[in-house]
This record gives sequence, structure tokens and C-alpha cells, in this order.
Amino acid sequence: MKKYVKTFEINPDEVEIHELADLTPEMTEAQFEALKQSIEEFGQLEPAKFYRGKLVDGRHRLKAIKEIGIGHISHVNIDSQTTLEEVGEIVERGFEERRHQSPTQRAIMAYRYWARKKEAGDKLSQGEVAKMFGVGRAQVAGIKKLMSVGSDMIVEALFQGKEIETLGGRTTSNIRAVLVDTELRNRGIIKDDTSSVKHKELTYDEQEYVSHVVGEIMTNYGENVAKAIANGLYASIKRIK
Repeated sequence: MKKYVKTFEINPDEVEIHELADLTPEMTEAQFEALKQSIEEFGQLEPAKFYRGKLVDGRHRLKAIKEIGIGHISHVNIDSQTTLEEVGEIVERGFEERRHQSPTQRAIMAYRYWARKKEAGDKLSQGEVAKMFGVGRAQVAGIKKLMSVGSDMIVEALFQGKEIETLGGRTTSNIRAVLVDTELRNRGIIKDDTSSVKHKELTYDEQEYVSHVVGEIMTNYGENVAKAIANGLYASIKRIK
């Protein structure tokens, strides 16, 4: 891949955004305001990246520059002979775009990157990909598992920085917590309907304890054993209370 070294400037209003720019999630409002303040104080420190005339990396910088009223955005051009796959890698693995992301968001990016590589016949391991994106292999494996027991909507919500409501009405973006909750709901061990009101009488800590225990048992011994122990735990905790 050829290097891009020369920096150019273009009127922000003339910039077209490439679809590859959406490979990374949106910043939160607080993150964007921090970026905007930084550009106001110090200027645009990192040039955006363009590919064949369209912006592929730096859409938040573009938005900030427009709102501030700066008349140009600095950018470098990725060589036009670079393949779309290689450009996607540049966007996904770019430090400037990744540094505001949570571990869960990076794990999702790592999983998607690994899945594409696997489909293309690349034998890159989950551990290798996890290291590239600065997350643990278990986090990438957790996203893979979540995709198999959950839904694209859950993963996409996590990718966009949203939290998922789990037991007790609490919200979290922790992969393990979301995965266990999703598995238990899918297998009928916990439910949202009125038949499981007794489950909702437990405190949040009690429900978290049950979920953790059942999740571990389900992994090692299977659904039937986990379901039986879950019912026993709920009954025992209620008697103690």
C-alpha cells in the first residue's frame, strides 16, 4: 500500500462522505463537544482521509469544522489504487477515530473485521484481531456468541454506544452481562411476562448473582441443569428473605 504524505485543503461544504466512513460509530454528544473545543483551541491537528475524492475517515472533524465556521478542512489522499478492503482496514484501525470508542465498540469492530477476513479465507485468529484493536480475545469471542444467541439489533445498539436493559431494569454495555441476560431470556430461564414476577422481587445484586451462576453452569453443563438450578436459587433466596 502506498503512503500518503501530502496534505491538501478543501472547503468543508464541498466534501462528500464515503459510505466506508460509517464503519466506525458516532461520537457521543460529550465526545463531539470535546473534539470541537479542541479544534477551536488548537486547530485541526489530524488531517482527514479521503479516498477517490470522498471522505472516509474524519466525519466528526468535518462536522466540528463546519459548526465552528472554519473555511477549510485538511486531508490526505489514500492512493486510488488501494482496494476498498484495504481502505476499510485503514478506517477501522485508525487510532484517531478509535480512541474515543469504548472497549465494547472496539470489540465489535474487531469481530466484524475478523468475520470479513474469515469469509475471505484469511486464517487470522480472534486473538490476533483482538490485539490489533486493543481488546481482549474473550471480548471478541463474546460478541461472536452474542451474534449467535442475540440479534443484529443488540450488537448494533452496543456499537452505537447505547446500553442494553438487563435484569432488574439496569442498563449496561458490558458484553458478558448482555450475553448472559440474552441467553437466559432466549432459553426461558428468565422472562419478562407476569408469570415470572417472583424473579423480579429479588434485588439487583441477587439477580446478578443468579445470572452469573446460571451463565457459568449453562456454559459447562447445559440448559436443563442451568434451568433447574436457577429455579432452585430463586426459591432459596425468596425463602431466606
